[in-house]
This record gives sequence, C-alpha cells and structure tokens, in this order.
Amino acid sequence: MDEQRTNDHMRARRDLFLIVTRFCNLNCKYCYESHRSNKHMTFDVARSVLEAEFDGADHPSGTATLRIQFMGGEPLHRFDLIKEVAEWIWSEPRPLPYSLFIRTNGTLLTDEMKAWFTENNERIAVGLSFDGIPAMHAINRSGKAIDVEFFTTTWPEQEIQMTLFKDSVHLLDEAVRELHERHVPFTVSIGEGFEWDEKSAAVFESELSRVADYYLRHSDLSPAPGLFSMAFESFFPEASFEWKFCGTGSNFAAYDIDGERYLCHLLSPVAIGEETAKTFREMQDTITTLPLDSSCHDCPIRSTCQNCCGFNLKIHGDIEKPAARTTLCRVRRIQAKIGSLFFLKKQQEKIENGEHLSPREWNDAQVALRLLKHFTT
Repeated sequence: MDEQRTNDHMRARRDLFLIVTRFCNLNCKYCYESHRSNKHMTFDVARSVLEAEFDGADHPSGTATLRIQFMGGEPLHRFDLIKEVAEWIWSEPRPLPYSLFIRTNGTLLTDEMKAWFTENNERIAVGLSFDGIPAMHAINRSGKAIDVEFFTTTWPEQEIQMTLFKDSVHLLDEAVRELHERHVPFTVSIGEGFEWDEKSAAVFESELSRVADYYLRHSDLSPAPGLFSMAFESFFPEASFEWKFCGTGSNFAAYDIDGERYLCHLLSPVAIGEETAKTFREMQDTITTLPLDSSCHDCPIRSTCQNCCGFNLKIHGDIEKPAARTTLCRVRRIQAKIGSLFFLKKQQEKIENGEHLSPREWNDAQVALRLLKHFTT
C-alpha cells in the first residue's frame, strides 16, 4: 500500500469518505441509510474533492497521510467511477501519502472487478461486510451468494466485518468458531440504530460467555476485535467529562455525491435526509462538546461509550440526547462484564502455570474485579 504506516503518520491520518452513490442493492435490517436513491457522484466532483484534499488547504495542522474510502450505498455499484478515480490518482505523484479502501457487501462482484482488484490488490484494499456465517448473514442482510474466498485470498490481512443484530445474535458463538476454523480474520461491530432490549441482550450475554469459554480453551487464538471491552485504564473515571464532538475528531470528512462536506457519513443526506443534513451542516463547525447524560454519571464504563450525533439525530431528533443510552447500553455493559471475567480467568491461568503478572496486569485485575462487583450487586 502507498500509505506510510509509522505511528506518527497514523496519528495524523485524515480519513476521507467519498459517497460515490446513494444506491444499495440490499436492505440490511440494521442499516442507518434510510434515504437511499439512484443518485451518484461524477468523476469531476470526485477529482475536485481529492485535488483540494491533496492540496491540504483545509486540513488541521500536522496532517501527514490520507485514507480515502469509497462508500455508498453499495460502492461497487459505481465500480466504473472507483476505477477511473483510482487510476487518475495513480497516474502521477501526490503531495501526501495515501491509501485507498472500499467496504462492500460483495454481492455485485464480477469477473471484471476480480481481475482489476487482483492486479491492483497492493494499491487498493477491499473489506467485505459479511455477518459471520450464511445463516446469520441471511437473517441480517440477504441470502445472496458471496465469494468470501476471493476477499480473504486477495487481501489476506484484511478483516471481514461482522455486524451483530438482535435477531441473529443467537448464532454468534457458532459464527466465531467457524470463522476461526476457516482461518478468516474478522472484526465484530455491535449493530446500532435499534434497541437491544432485555431479551436480545440476554441472548447476547449467553453467546458471548460461550465465546469467552471457546477462547479460554484455545489459548493460541486472539479474541476478534470488538467482541469484549477490556479498556481497564478507562473504567471508573475519577472525574466527570463531556463527550467530544465529534468522536471521529477533526481529521475526518465525508463528501456527498455533490461534493458537499459533512463531518461524518451518518450526518450526510443518505442517512438523515437532505433537509436535516443541510440544517446540521450549517452548524457543524460551531459545536465542540456534547453533555453527558445525567443517568450515566455513576456508570463505570461511561468514558468508553460512544456518543454518535448521527444516531442521536436519527433516533431522538436531537444531537444532545444520546441514542446509545437506549440502544447500546445493555450490550456495552455485557461486553465489559464478560471481558473482565475473561481477563481474570486468563490471569488465573498464568498464575497456575507459574508465570508472574506484570504491574499493569495486577492493576487491570483489580479494576476487573471492581467492575464485576459493580455489575453483579
């Protein structure tokens, strides 16, 4: 890849989302894009946006590299545009290092696309959204055939993204096992935009407990990112805080089909509609923090929770009313609880094997015990 991967560059990376189309051929149950259409971006708009970004006049100071992501809708619906834009970028040296990335549902992949991606797999990465196993995927998204092997072979280090939905979460343990048995790298994202009620949260807790036991029996495996919450250094914050606006930070921009810039794709027209997006766009540069929900003040994991303005607007019609409080709260607590229990069992194994725990591990164990007591009393 062209992106320079030093720590300094990663800290100064600017993430760009190019919404190349508002069209999608699927209707995923957890999808936040409720204003889709057949409208799409033109090459001239894409080139104008990228020329300005490479010029860097509007960047925060210290921007060192660009991560350009083509998205939709379903971005492969505009493979022709992506190909044209990528080859234009590659046609001459650029003033900043960059990388190109696509996140796709994989259902529109053709032999022509496969040939081009195979030829350029070191210059553009493609990540597949595939929800674990076919049965899980069929509930959440569709039953359409997807060539998963093409993605894992062409980009072996690129993780498949599995999104959890309440109607299919009962398959989580089975999905985790199968993906590991197939040696497929994957990451887990908790579905947002809907309520994880008591029933679905209970199923999630049961499945996640089974997953934790699976990892304990297979110590050679590392838990997939996103499954457990073990941010012990952030639990039980001593002081109150305000959520930063926005969680993505200043090194982030989403460009709609017409080239207009938004803070995030969740605040763009395809997600929240033309009028709402326009109204919010006019005020987006004037807000720096969001208030903490009063009901969260005593929660030990409050500083690790997300406060997404896009979902706040979609669910409550108010950017200052956290949607996560009524959607993700139950599952975030479960992730922290099961993650703490998993960590403590791993440390117990070390001690039983005669290994010494580091000072950091001892400290984290104390926090984990404190968290378990909080959530079980």
